[in-house]
Amino acid sequence: MTTPPETLVEMRGVKFQFAGLAVLQSVNLSVTPQETLVIMGQSGSGKSTLLRLLLGVLKADAGSIRFKDKEITRLPRPELNRIRARIGMVYQDAALLSSMSVGKNIALPLEEISDKKPKEIDSIVDQKLELVGLKDVKE
Repeated sequence: MTTPPETLVEMRGVKFQFAGLAVLQSVNLSVTPQETLVIMGQSGSGKSTLLRLLLGVLKADAGSIRFKDKEITRLPRPELNRIRARIGMVYQDAALLSSMSVGKNIALPLEEISDKKPKEIDSIVDQKLELVGLKDVKE
């Protein structure tokens, strides 16, 4: 008898609303290690929302979201940040989080998983934008 593979990511009964509109309703999803998953759908169908819920950037209105053995919907920020540091996602066309400026997108991982002060993070963001000739698009 073979043992079933451990679950890497699991969503059960996840619901999310935005401005009173149901974006995700009773989503169930399970991903095992070494499994490849593609999320497809029309624009506005909730793909990015689902990914943001998995990262803990957004909080589900209902349901359970687990990464390995951790229920991420209940984790304190430092522990959630340790899990985020182990998750990688590639968005189509290298998209940024649309609700945030370019500068805030660049600062986000430093704010979330480092102990750097805001002024130091801002300086790093400026340096990186200048390095690629994009300093004037920070905001």
